[in-house]
Amino acid sequence: MRLVAALVVIAACGAAPPRPRAQRPTLASAFGDAAAFEHLVRGSITVGGLWFADPTCQEFAVAQEVTEPRIKGLARCLATLPLVESKRIDALEDVRILTYAPGFEIEARVIFDGDGARLAWIGYEAARDDRDRTPTISSAALESLRTAGEPNGGLEPAVVARIVREVPAREASRVARAWFKICLDATGNIVNIDPRQVTSLGARDAFLAAANAWAFRPFTANGAPVAVCAMTQLVAPSDVAPVEDIMPFPPPPSQNGTHPLMIPPTMLVRRTGESLVVPDDVTKLDIQRGHISRLTGTFRVCIDRTGQVESVLPYRPTGVPAYDRKIELRVRGWTYQPFIDGTGPVPVCTSLTFNYLQS
Repeated sequence: MRLVAALVVIAACGAAPPRPRAQRPTLASAFGDAAAFEHLVRGSITVGGLWFADPTCQEFAVAQEVTEPRIKGLARCLATLPLVESKRIDALEDVRILTYAPGFEIEARVIFDGDGARLAWIGYEAARDDRDRTPTISSAALESLRTAGEPNGGLEPAVVARIVREVPAREASRVARAWFKICLDATGNIVNIDPRQVTSLGARDAFLAAANAWAFRPFTANGAPVAVCAMTQLVAPSDVAPVEDIMPFPPPPSQNGTHPLMIPPTMLVRRTGESLVVPDDVTKLDIQRGHISRLTGTFRVCIDRTGQVESVLPYRPTGVPAYDRKIELRVRGWTYQPFIDGTGPVPVCTSLTFNYLQS
């Protein structure tokens, strides 16, 4: 039996390639069909905030857990939304991104049980926690409001050259990127620009400075202005478009209340811990009996200000739970050099992919 285990460093914004869209869960068959939605939301569902034009649906507009006997009412209201599946791809395999007029963007998590697909969560895009419930709109809707500023920042050539040089040489394409969640008040003024994922701190700072010069008209729904947020990605050189618009995986709030930034693993220095993780003998036999030759799993790893691993989350598991648990336990024991941003250490998160070959 030949065994090979490897840690693959995914450096481009810390994101791993998604599996083909055809294999990802779909909601299209339920659009506009209250009965189909009623089957999808059976049992209970978490709503993370939704906008409804129908005033009778306002009870479902705020974040909440919906259970019987209100499920049927929620299904009816979901069927009133003119949902369209977005071309954007979420980092989580079981999450779909949807849009609906006049420009709202939401995400929905579909899981599977004995009765088939079930909608477990639906709500505004890229919310960090229960306090992050401002309605979200699509990038196209945001662009339709723009009155000033370049979508990709209009950076000077020297700045572009500098932040592109900061992209690891191992990348197939040297492109600097930054994801921001930008929020507007009801008058269209920018009230917050939250960096979510970057290829380097230089890229974050350059794009952030450019985004602060943007200006927008108010977003309106049913003729009334609405405060909104939008996830937007900036790239340099500006003529390079992402092959796929893959949303960043939202890092959790740190224990001290600071929201960690998602960065490439090449920006971190590991002090202790073995990077190669091999399944135990029992798991190897199970893998052999299953005629599996290759396992790949991607994990979000967050470290605190001291460089200690604070959390490990398998957001694209290998499919072998025992191996996933071993990877998670091993990584929890790693230590890193504290990550310095400006004058002091800050918590950050990254994405690591593990490959295991057995034949």
